[in-house]
Amino acid sequence: MSASHASPERENETAVVLVDGSNVAHSIEGEPPHVANLIVIREKLREEGFEPIIVADAALRHQIDDPQRYERMIDDGMVRKRRLEPMLTTSYSHLPAS
Repeated sequence: MSASHASPERENETAVVLVDGSNVAHSIEGEPPHVANLIVIREKLREEGFEPIIVADAALRHQIDDPQRYERMIDDGMVRKRRLEPMLTTSYSHLPAS
């Protein structure tokens, strides 16, 4: 479907972008992860019309340069902590061999 044929509902939707917060925070080599990196990427993506969902692993809270500010970002919903879910084991023996 081309943009000219998009429904009015779709035109009002915001494109969601999933951001790896741990990689963004660690983006300055040789330095600890920075909260400011998360803020900058979030603001830039929003300026460009995207709705960023920043997800970070649990270890980041122990490494980041400003843990209190980072925790406020989590509390405010700006960053989501990635939870490790138990892996589901599935047998694929019923599938034909390739």
